[in-house]
Amino acid sequence: MLDSGFSKANAEFFSELSMNAYLGVSEFSDIYSDNFDIKFFDSGSTQCYALWDDNDLIYAFRGTEPKKLSDIKTDIRFRKTEASEDSSGRVHRGFKDGLDLIWDDLLDHFENYSVSKNIFLTGHSLGAALATITAGRLENENVVGYTYGSPRVGNSKFRESFQHQFYRFRNNNDIVTRQPPELIGYTHVGHLNYFDRKGNHVHGFSRWYMFKQYVIGMLVGLKNFEIDSFWDHSSVKYHKLCQKFNSRE
Repeated sequence: MLDSGFSKANAEFFSELSMNAYLGVSEFSDIYSDNFDIKFFDSGSTQCYALWDDNDLIYAFRGTEPKKLSDIKTDIRFRKTEASEDSSGRVHRGFKDGLDLIWDDLLDHFENYSVSKNIFLTGHSLGAALATITAGRLENENVVGYTYGSPRVGNSKFRESFQHQFYRFRNNNDIVTRQPPELIGYTHVGHLNYFDRKGNHVHGFSRWYMFKQYVIGMLVGLKNFEIDSFWDHSSVKYHKLCQKFNSRE
């Protein structure tokens, strides 16, 4: 049984689950079927695994697959649209349309299996955005989210209406977490958990601190012939950072 709120163990578990959501059904089932029942939702650019047992119900959304044109189209359609009939504010049109592809099936599953369970949403990259919009639509105050490398999803009104426990992990210079730009009205939701350039989980930092981390990280990356902003988005790296975070006292 998972912790119902925030824990380091949850952060590690969901980072691994978000990473493994990129796997095919057979490989994914080999990892999780001993402990959970599993259902796979798959339509167009959107894929999601549902996992459940007697205590917990989890939806793990797959992120962007760069070789799939449908995923890229979902990411770049950044004009805002109304979130839904059940949530306030405006959200990224591409993310909303992506969720709509599986929404009816997912909602039907949720209504059948969510009773008396802890409910978790998770995902990396595009999967994180889909998890966030899903939380906004579900009329359930018990929903808890763990997201990794999430882009900004909606406007300030969406953020103000968002009441769920969401824990958003950002790795230093991750370029996706800085998109779409704030200048065109996008903002993040949830409690930020930030890993600095050395992989430390830090608290009480300012934007100036993050800017200095950005500059140093980019310079170190260039020295090593790497683009730090892209490397920091890796789902594998997020999992390793959460493993390190969980192992510390």
